[in-house]
Order: sequence, then structure tokens, then C-alpha cells
Amino acid sequence: MPVNAEPTLEQALDWLVRDAEHTAVAERDLAALHTTLTAENLGPGSALHTWFLNRGRALRTHLTALFARAAADGSAPAKVAPEVLAAETAAFLEGVHLLWLLDPEQIDLVAVHRSYTDGLIARLRG
Repeated sequence: MPVNAEPTLEQALDWLVRDAEHTAVAERDLAALHTTLTAENLGPGSALHTWFLNRGRALRTHLTALFARAAADGSAPAKVAPEVLAAETAAFLEGVHLLWLLDPEQIDLVAVHRSYTDGLIARLRG
């Protein structure tokens, strides 16, 4: 892939799995801090609310563009709703980290990421 090229759907989803592998091994404390600070700044008057709001919007914007490109290049159905898939994927990412942080003995972060991304690709290929 050229340096400035946008990733394909499969490349981007594979990156999410590789990121989970890294997080599970080396970034548990950082993931816990992120989750805690997000929860503590849900209210509009909170110190970091705008930062987390903008971060979530930026993530969904990138994911929306990814799903729109997939629909345009035929790797996802043309009828796909990119904004909905972006919100779903972002919700998965935030939620799975919370589950894993609460119960790492029962939640295999990498396996759940892989299952979600494989299922999403299969669903999009219909």
C-alpha cells in the first residue's frame, strides 16, 4: 500500500486486531486510564468532555470514510449505512475494552476483536 493510500476495509479491521494484541500485552494501564477518564467526563461541563467528544467524533468520521470507501469499491454492499456501521464499530471498541478491563480472565480481548471483525466482514460480503 502506498504511504498516503487509505487502507482497505480488511486492512483497517486487521489493524484493529493488531492494536488489540498490543493493548492486551502492553497497554492495559493506558486503556484503563482512557476508559476511566471517558466515564468521568461524560457531562458537557466536565474538564475533558470536549476532548473526548471530539476524539469520538474523529474516530467515527474515519470509520465512516472507511465504510463509504468499502461501499464505493465493492467490498461492502452499496446499501451500507457508513455512519451506522461507524457508530456500531466505535461502540464495540469502547465496550470490549470495558469488559476486558473488568474481567481479563474471562474476556480475551484479541479473540473478541477478531470475532467481531471477521463477523463484520462476513456480514458485509453477505
